[in-house]
Amino acid sequence: AYADEIDMPQGNDDTTVAGRRVVEGDGLLSGDWSAPPAVLSQVVKRQKDQLELVPAGSARYISMNTTIAPFDDINVRRAVVAGFDREALRLVRGGELIGDIPTHMIPPGLPGFEESGGYDGFGLDFMSKPAGDPALAAEYMKKAGYASGRYEGDEELLMVGTTEGVAQKTAEVAKEKLEQLGFKVRLRLVTQDAMYTKFCNIPSAE
Repeated sequence: AYADEIDMPQGNDDTTVAGRRVVEGDGLLSGDWSAPPAVLSQVVKRQKDQLELVPAGSARYISMNTTIAPFDDINVRRAVVAGFDREALRLVRGGELIGDIPTHMIPPGLPGFEESGGYDGFGLDFMSKPAGDPALAAEYMKKAGYASGRYEGDEELLMVGTTEGVAQKTAEVAKEKLEQLGFKVRLRLVTQDAMYTKFCNIPSAE
């Protein structure tokens, strides 16, 4: 039988509560948000028949503004990637269950994925250790002119993250990883819409 009606309620800011409602309710499914780790863990253990993971053809990433120092230096950017614990970032969202750690920007199933090295990527050294490589990060920092192997600037960098779901935890992990590389970071958490309308789509916001 066809559904008589489809309702699309909005404003589910707490994805843990919304996820549990979906699992424990009747005739419900999640839309454009991922179930948080606590809900995923529950479903995998107790209600696996209610879980269907659909490849999204997308990747999650953290941006660096390459028009401002120090991220205008390619060796600084390589140091950041080399030193980042991408395993920790994936764990915040649910671990291996949610997908592979990307090695380039083209997801599986899209044209160019295999030509870009598939799951192995291009074999770049700074992408080779998903859990991070502090020694290699230090090498790239030295190539960028920082003799200590850590960033030595005094300026405070503004990092913008969102307050919604696991995105806030992702931002907090990213801040910690940047600070381990020597950056001074001020994390500003805003709503998802404010992130795009006041920061990410506004070049003057830097």
